[in-house]
Amino acid sequence: GVDSIARTHPRVHLADRRYLFILWITPALSVIAAAIILEGTTERVYGLIGVLLAGAYLVAVILGEYFTIDLSDRRYNVARLGVNLAVYLIAIILFATIYSWKVRSFFSAPAIGLASGFLALELFRGAESELRRTWLYATAVGLSMGEILWAFNYWNLSSLIGGALLLVFFYAFTGLIQQYLWGRLTKLVWFEFLFIIFGAMTILYLLRLT
Repeated sequence: GVDSIARTHPRVHLADRRYLFILWITPALSVIAAAIILEGTTERVYGLIGVLLAGAYLVAVILGEYFTIDLSDRRYNVARLGVNLAVYLIAIILFATIYSWKVRSFFSAPAIGLASGFLALELFRGAESELRRTWLYATAVGLSMGEILWAFNYWNLSSLIGGALLLVFFYAFTGLIQQYLWGRLTKLVWFEFLFIIFGAMTILYLLRLT
């Protein structure tokens, strides 16, 4: 369905299957994230409300994907912000869930790497960079996140704190690469990201102690 909707857009790269594949990622992972949340619902009425909210959320994500194909679309900025927020929401759900498994890094690291790489593809799509570079940087993000999880598995962290820490690193990696692709990676940007990362990790450390 997403593929069919995307193909109706006059600016979509119809000949490049790799571009269309990127448009599938956020809706597909949204369904997985919604299933994870709904699995923990015990009351039937809450489950029904959750299904309705998940359906509305999925429609909003698909519309956001469509409106972000064209950078000159008057709805682009709002849609791009919405899609980015959806990516980070999906990321925290998947990261916390995978980390909560507490399985061997041989299994959990590739899972985190795949989720991170796919989500990074969606974020990098907004930079309108050449597709080969987009896939290369997304692969680098996925490998880096898998290695970080490997280290995190030696710590005794709760699933929420572990997932939030992974989200901080994911935000840092993807944010810096986005700035680089846009040609805006300056010393000030480096300082801003370091400040955000340090602040977020400090807050999470304090929460872990409480």
